[in-house]
Order: sequence, then structure tokens, then C-alpha cells
Amino acid sequence: MSDAIHYQSEVRLIKKGMRFYPKAIRFYPKGMRFYPKSVRFYQKAMRFYPKAIRFYPKGMRFYPKAIRFYPKGMRFYPKSVRFYQKRVRFYQKAMRFYPKAIRFYPKGVRFYPKALRFYPKGMRFYPKGIRFYASAAVEAARVAMCTGQYANLGALIQHFAATPENINQYFDLQGIRNGQQVLFTGDTNPQ
Repeated sequence: MSDAIHYQSEVRLIKKGMRFYPKAIRFYPKGMRFYPKSVRFYQKAMRFYPKAIRFYPKGMRFYPKAIRFYPKGMRFYPKSVRFYQKRVRFYQKAMRFYPKAIRFYPKGVRFYPKALRFYPKGMRFYPKGIRFYASAAVEAARVAMCTGQYANLGALIQHFAATPENINQYFDLQGIRNGQQVLFTGDTNPQ
């Protein structure tokens, strides 16, 4: 009886094997083509295996730390992705300008010796330029402030046209009226 049961199980196993046999035959040529590559890959893996074994204890020591830092890393991951996208966009722009830069490179090389000769002169004038720039910036800020205050005074005069004494809480009108004009030296037509 046991031999009959064993025979039936063998028959079922053979039938299953016969169903998969055509597929195995179709994939056999592909497998044979990849066999040399897999052998070469296996040989390389065997060369690196001793190194991997040596680094395994170190890796196990750092594994708990890596697990603890994983949530922090996931918080910074979106930022790193956005930074990477910016770098990609910047790289694309640089690649668009690269052909132009290549065309202008010979001209730049020709002008480089002249630029080196003028560099000491430029460095001598640099402090003067900085001082002039600073004084010009201060003067521009002063003019902008005075213009803004003049506009504010005009807006207050328009707002308090019936009660000009209310303007005294914002501006010293008496001082403005009595102040001596020093910048304007021309004449104006009578209004």
C-alpha cells in the first residue's frame, strides 16, 4: 500500500515537472548566455567577501546609531531633494551658457595680460572708489529721506487744510518757515 502511495506522489511530481519543462527549455539559452557573467561576478564577490567579513563587526556597532539618526535624516531628506533640484537647474543653465563661454574664451585669454597690467592701478584706486561709493550712498539716502518727508508734509497739509495747527504735532512749521534756504539759489515764477 505504501508503495502505491509513493508511486502516485512520484507521478504527480513528474506531471508538474512536465508542465514546467517547456518554460525551462525556453529560458535555458538565456541562462547559458548569462552563465559566464555570473561566474565572473561570483569570482569578484568571493574576492570582496573577506573584506566584508572584516567590516561586519564595525557595521553592527554603527547600526544602532544609524537607526537612531534615521528619523532626523528623513526630516532633512526633503531639503536635500530640493537642494539637489536647484543644483540640477543651475547645472542646466550652466550647460546652456557653456557654448558661449567657449566662444569667448580665446578673447579672454588675449585680454588677460592687459588686465594683469592694469590690476595694480585698479587696486590703488579701490579705496577711493569705496569712499566715493559710501559718500554717494549716504547722499542718496539723505535725498530720499528728505523727499519722503516733503511728501509727508504735503499730505498733512492736504489732510489738515482746515486746521493746519494739527500739523505741529508732526512737523515744526515755524522752524520750516524761518529756515534759511541754502541749496536753491534760483528764482521761481510767481504763483
